[in-house]
Amino acid sequence: MKNQILLLLAAISVLMSACDPAKTRNAGKDANIEFQPCWNTIGSAGSVDESSINAVVLGRVNELLLPPNTDPLPIDNFTIHDAVASLAPSVSTGAATIRYNIDQFMGLPGYQPKSLRVRYLVTDKAKQRLLVFLKRYSISSPPSPEKVEILAIFDSNKFGSSPNYQTREITMNSDKVLANYFEYAYYLEAQLVRVDQAGQGPQIPQAHKAPAVAAISICDMSNID
Repeated sequence: MKNQILLLLAAISVLMSACDPAKTRNAGKDANIEFQPCWNTIGSAGSVDESSINAVVLGRVNELLLPPNTDPLPIDNFTIHDAVASLAPSVSTGAATIRYNIDQFMGLPGYQPKSLRVRYLVTDKAKQRLLVFLKRYSISSPPSPEKVEILAIFDSNKFGSSPNYQTREITMNSDKVLANYFEYAYYLEAQLVRVDQAGQGPQIPQAHKAPAVAAISICDMSNID
């Protein structure tokens, strides 16, 4: 019985140490630790708005199909695009909406996410745009018209375009960011916008015409180098 109690106390001590915000931050982003103050998602893991179902391409599974009796490894990394959500090539002018729920663990005491990072593809900012909104919805608001608050906005127009995927970051200053999961539900909304792109821009695979979103990350970067 005594040994069981000692083992239980040791397990609790390890768990508390792993969840210590100061120790976790100071360990650095490349350290082998149990928890890092980040949340992330791939672009193709979101929920497509019903109005955008025919306008979005999620992933590219067909590129992974191999001939019979072929060793599946190694696979050329440049052909794996299953993480990407892109605007369908058939949409010459229009927009699509994808939403991503943010899990509660980002609300652990001592963490205050400040960094919104997005990996995306915009090859011509005059004709393509990616907007990512961080929003919150009140769970227990008084009887009134329903309201969603926008806490932060990532806008690809604020950065240069590129023929390749790029990762950009904005800093969120609001003290409301992911601070109260009891009162609010938090989520991201990505909007992929294209204006008359037909015949324009560099040649890239049909299923991956820009704009496209590959990954989104929210982190407390205050003490991570």
